Amino acid sequence: MPDNHKEILFHVFTRYAEQPALVSTRVTLTWKELYRQVIAAGKRLDTLGFKENDRVAILCDNHIEYIILCLALWRQGAVVVPLSVRWPRGLISGSLRVLACKKLLSDPNRFFFDAIIKYWPITDVIPGLSPLAQPEPGEINIKPEQDCTIMFTSGSCGTPKAVLHSWANHYYNALGSNQNIAFGPGDRWLLSLPLYHVGGMAIIFRALAGGGCIAVPDKKLSMEDNIKQLQVTHVSLVATQLYRLLQNDQVAGQLSGLKAMLLGGSAIPDTLVKAAYTRQLPIYTSYGSTEMASQITTTRPGDSLERLSTSGTLLPYRELVVNDHGEILVKGRSLCKGYVKKRLRECIDADGWYHSGDLGVIDEHGYLHVTGRKDNMFISGGENIYPEEIEAALLQQDNIIQALVVPAPDKEFGSRPAAFVQYRGAPPDFDIMRKTLAEYLPKFKIPVHIFDWPDGITSCNEKPDRKTFKKLLPGCLNSQTL
Repeated sequence: MPDNHKEILFHVFTRYAEQPALVSTRVTLTWKELYRQVIAAGKRLDTLGFKENDRVAILCDNHIEYIILCLALWRQGAVVVPLSVRWPRGLISGSLRVLACKKLLSDPNRFFFDAIIKYWPITDVIPGLSPLAQPEPGEINIKPEQDCTIMFTSGSCGTPKAVLHSWANHYYNALGSNQNIAFGPGDRWLLSLPLYHVGGMAIIFRALAGGGCIAVPDKKLSMEDNIKQLQVTHVSLVATQLYRLLQNDQVAGQLSGLKAMLLGGSAIPDTLVKAAYTRQLPIYTSYGSTEMASQITTTRPGDSLERLSTSGTLLPYRELVVNDHGEILVKGRSLCKGYVKKRLRECIDADGWYHSGDLGVIDEHGYLHVTGRKDNMFISGGENIYPEEIEAALLQQDNIIQALVVPAPDKEFGSRPAAFVQYRGAPPDFDIMRKTLAEYLPKFKIPVHIFDWPDGITSCNEKPDRKTFKKLLPGCLNSQTL
């Protein structure tokens, strides 16, 4: 790969000039038209006073303008800080202060006032998407080590961390992904994850690396309708999204025409993998992290059902080992620069490895099996308990959609496992469920409490926040004893 990313970007904009780059239900832009939009948006950013190295927050739903804005800011040499539209105002303001981020662009209906943070509606930069005449000459000159994004981790194990990536981190992640799951001209990858999620941001770079098209869904339509109307070939899904698609046999049949369905975000239940495999869907299971700019390992085309129950093999431009304590360590060209909290803090050890906090093993064929997280482990009567093992057993039950286990205080054992489960159909008999679990788990790992999944909590785009469930537990236990 050339050291100058300018060559690569001009390659995709010129070689595939007449091919679709962005498509939605309202507009389609070719790579040539996208280039013109990016140059025009960049000139407006110049006028508004945006400069190189500015950290610029974006608070938007997914739409084509968001992607144009990212490209225009990167051309400017600015750092994009995507924010979750689910975050409350206080968390947004506090996070931006910590990052010394003083500029924010958002959808016009998300007016944001803060005495320190300057706000512009995105329409000030991109007033519309009508065809543009050839703009004044302009270049998209991006240096490989240029700071590119500050992305927040999912926060599944505590406060989200702000992760700084270079442009090359994202680009090499995409190159490795495209070598395993081909994505080029004629293909369309549905932007089914938000751009503040690293799995959503990664789709932009796969398109830049391979010349494929990004399909931006209409939020008024169902996912299956978006897939059909936008002629999607590739899609990224978390477990809940896949589960919903498989509930309709007609929809599931249509999905078999896709080229790839990349599954990630958290562990995918074996029952769900089997259901998709039985329907001959082109699924790929994976393991990744925000720190590594998305995928680290992924299964291969045509893998067996047994191998689809793993997290796959290592992709190019990454390295992975499992240390003597069973922890997964990673490094490579997609590894971030570090964490940002007023100043940059490296996240690697003396040998350059990032300690993921995830536990796993690599089998004799080189496939990774992720078994849990170090910081989720708790002790019950002197025994180490990893919640993920219990959750996996719960998800073997046919009617369980989601499961999450947290420690409940116990006078005799210190802690005992308590489970929250989401199910389909009629409520399961929890006593029968415990007897079934006894076939897979020793007695001390069987949940002593099982509660219904709380209303309003979904993991459709992100991992469930274990911390939230721990806070909910006391109220559930008190209700149980009344």
